[in-house]
Amino acid sequence: MSTLIAYYSRTGKNEELAKLLREKLGCEIEKIEEFTDRRGVLGFLKSGMQATLKKRTEIKPPRKNPGDYDVTVVVSPIWAGHIPPPMRTYTYNFRGKFSRLAYASISYSGYGNSKVLKDLESLVLQKVDAHLLLKEKEMGSPTYSSMIETFLDSLGL
Repeated sequence: MSTLIAYYSRTGKNEELAKLLREKLGCEIEKIEEFTDRRGVLGFLKSGMQATLKKRTEIKPPRKNPGDYDVTVVVSPIWAGHIPPPMRTYTYNFRGKFSRLAYASISYSGYGNSKVLKDLESLVLQKVDAHLLLKEKEMGSPTYSSMIETFLDSLGL
């Protein structure tokens, strides 16, 4: 079964998760890149506001088409309880084209952000088959490894 991991990461935490999942699944990976600079305090505040308003942004054209894969695992942070604008743009642009979709995230609130799944499903017009919502403080802990394994098992790959 072919799998693609598409990820966006502002600080590198979700990039680390995406690369770990790629290593475990032995699959292809695509970094979602944008043209907006989100560094610093102003970038942080602007990002939270845009996420809350469910804004999309301009992203660099992806090299891979998720419609060519059996499963796409989308990895991104959650900002202010919402999908970040770059990932919102990516998933919106490919809505209706994902064979199966899974979502994984490392964020400050972790599984407290489960409402983001309904937002994602309405954005892509389909159900999210599996999800992994981790807290930043869980990174590297036994809980972290266990939750990743449970997520991978739920994908059935």
